[in-house]
Amino acid sequence: MQQLLYRFTFIFFLSFSLSPNLFSQDIQEEDIYYSLEFETMNQQAVKPLIVSLMPIFKEVPHFALGQYNIFYYKVQEFIELESLEAALASTEFVFVGFKQISQAAYLEVVK
Repeated sequence: MQQLLYRFTFIFFLSFSLSPNLFSQDIQEEDIYYSLEFETMNQQAVKPLIVSLMPIFKEVPHFALGQYNIFYYKVQEFIELESLEAALASTEFVFVGFKQISQAAYLEVVK
């Protein structure tokens, strides 16, 4: 009987150690909203800038009506200012500001 208990315990711990997600729950990441501001530019100048930012944000930004110098993004991961500055270093665009905004502010632009 004791040997059966040892085997059961061994099998339980072995299966537990091989399956780390056995008791974990799916963690859903919250969206993070950002606005990036550049010096005033026209609509044609925006396209190369979007291409430069695609590796970081992986999506096309939203814009307020007729305002092409402020980019609005929704992402699921924290963006570091240093990575953004590195991506913009090889461009001629003048970066003015980068800040995290509320969901309400983002939805005001997207609507």
